Amino acid sequence: WGEVVAALRELGRAGVAELVERNSRQARELVTRIGALPHARAVAVSEINQGLVRFHDPAPGATDMDHDRRTDAVIAAINASGEAYFTGTTWRGTRCMRVSVSNWRTTAADVDRAVAAAAAASAG
Repeated sequence: WGEVVAALRELGRAGVAELVERNSRQARELVTRIGALPHARAVAVSEINQGLVRFHDPAPGATDMDHDRRTDAVIAAINASGEAYFTGTTWRGTRCMRVSVSNWRTTAADVDRAVAAAAAASAG
């Protein structure tokens, strides 16, 4: 609770509300923009600060298992780039990339860099 109290003291109620709204907006933008990339799909666009994206293997006849491997490979490539850090999760039996924004320092430029990193990773 110490962090919550410190944030409330520093930012005030309105400041904390703005931070949550901004991080949620950034997460929605990341999920929407990455999900619009070729062979990507936004699986869950949330109203809070998290969402899910899945990357499809473009090979003809690719299976769900192939898509799972492709999703994990793209996550690893994005993380290796150093531009963003995402984790994988299994949701309803499907591998996805979890998008979560919870840092007060996240900017529009950070969102752009993360989308660019996802585009590069999913193209390769």
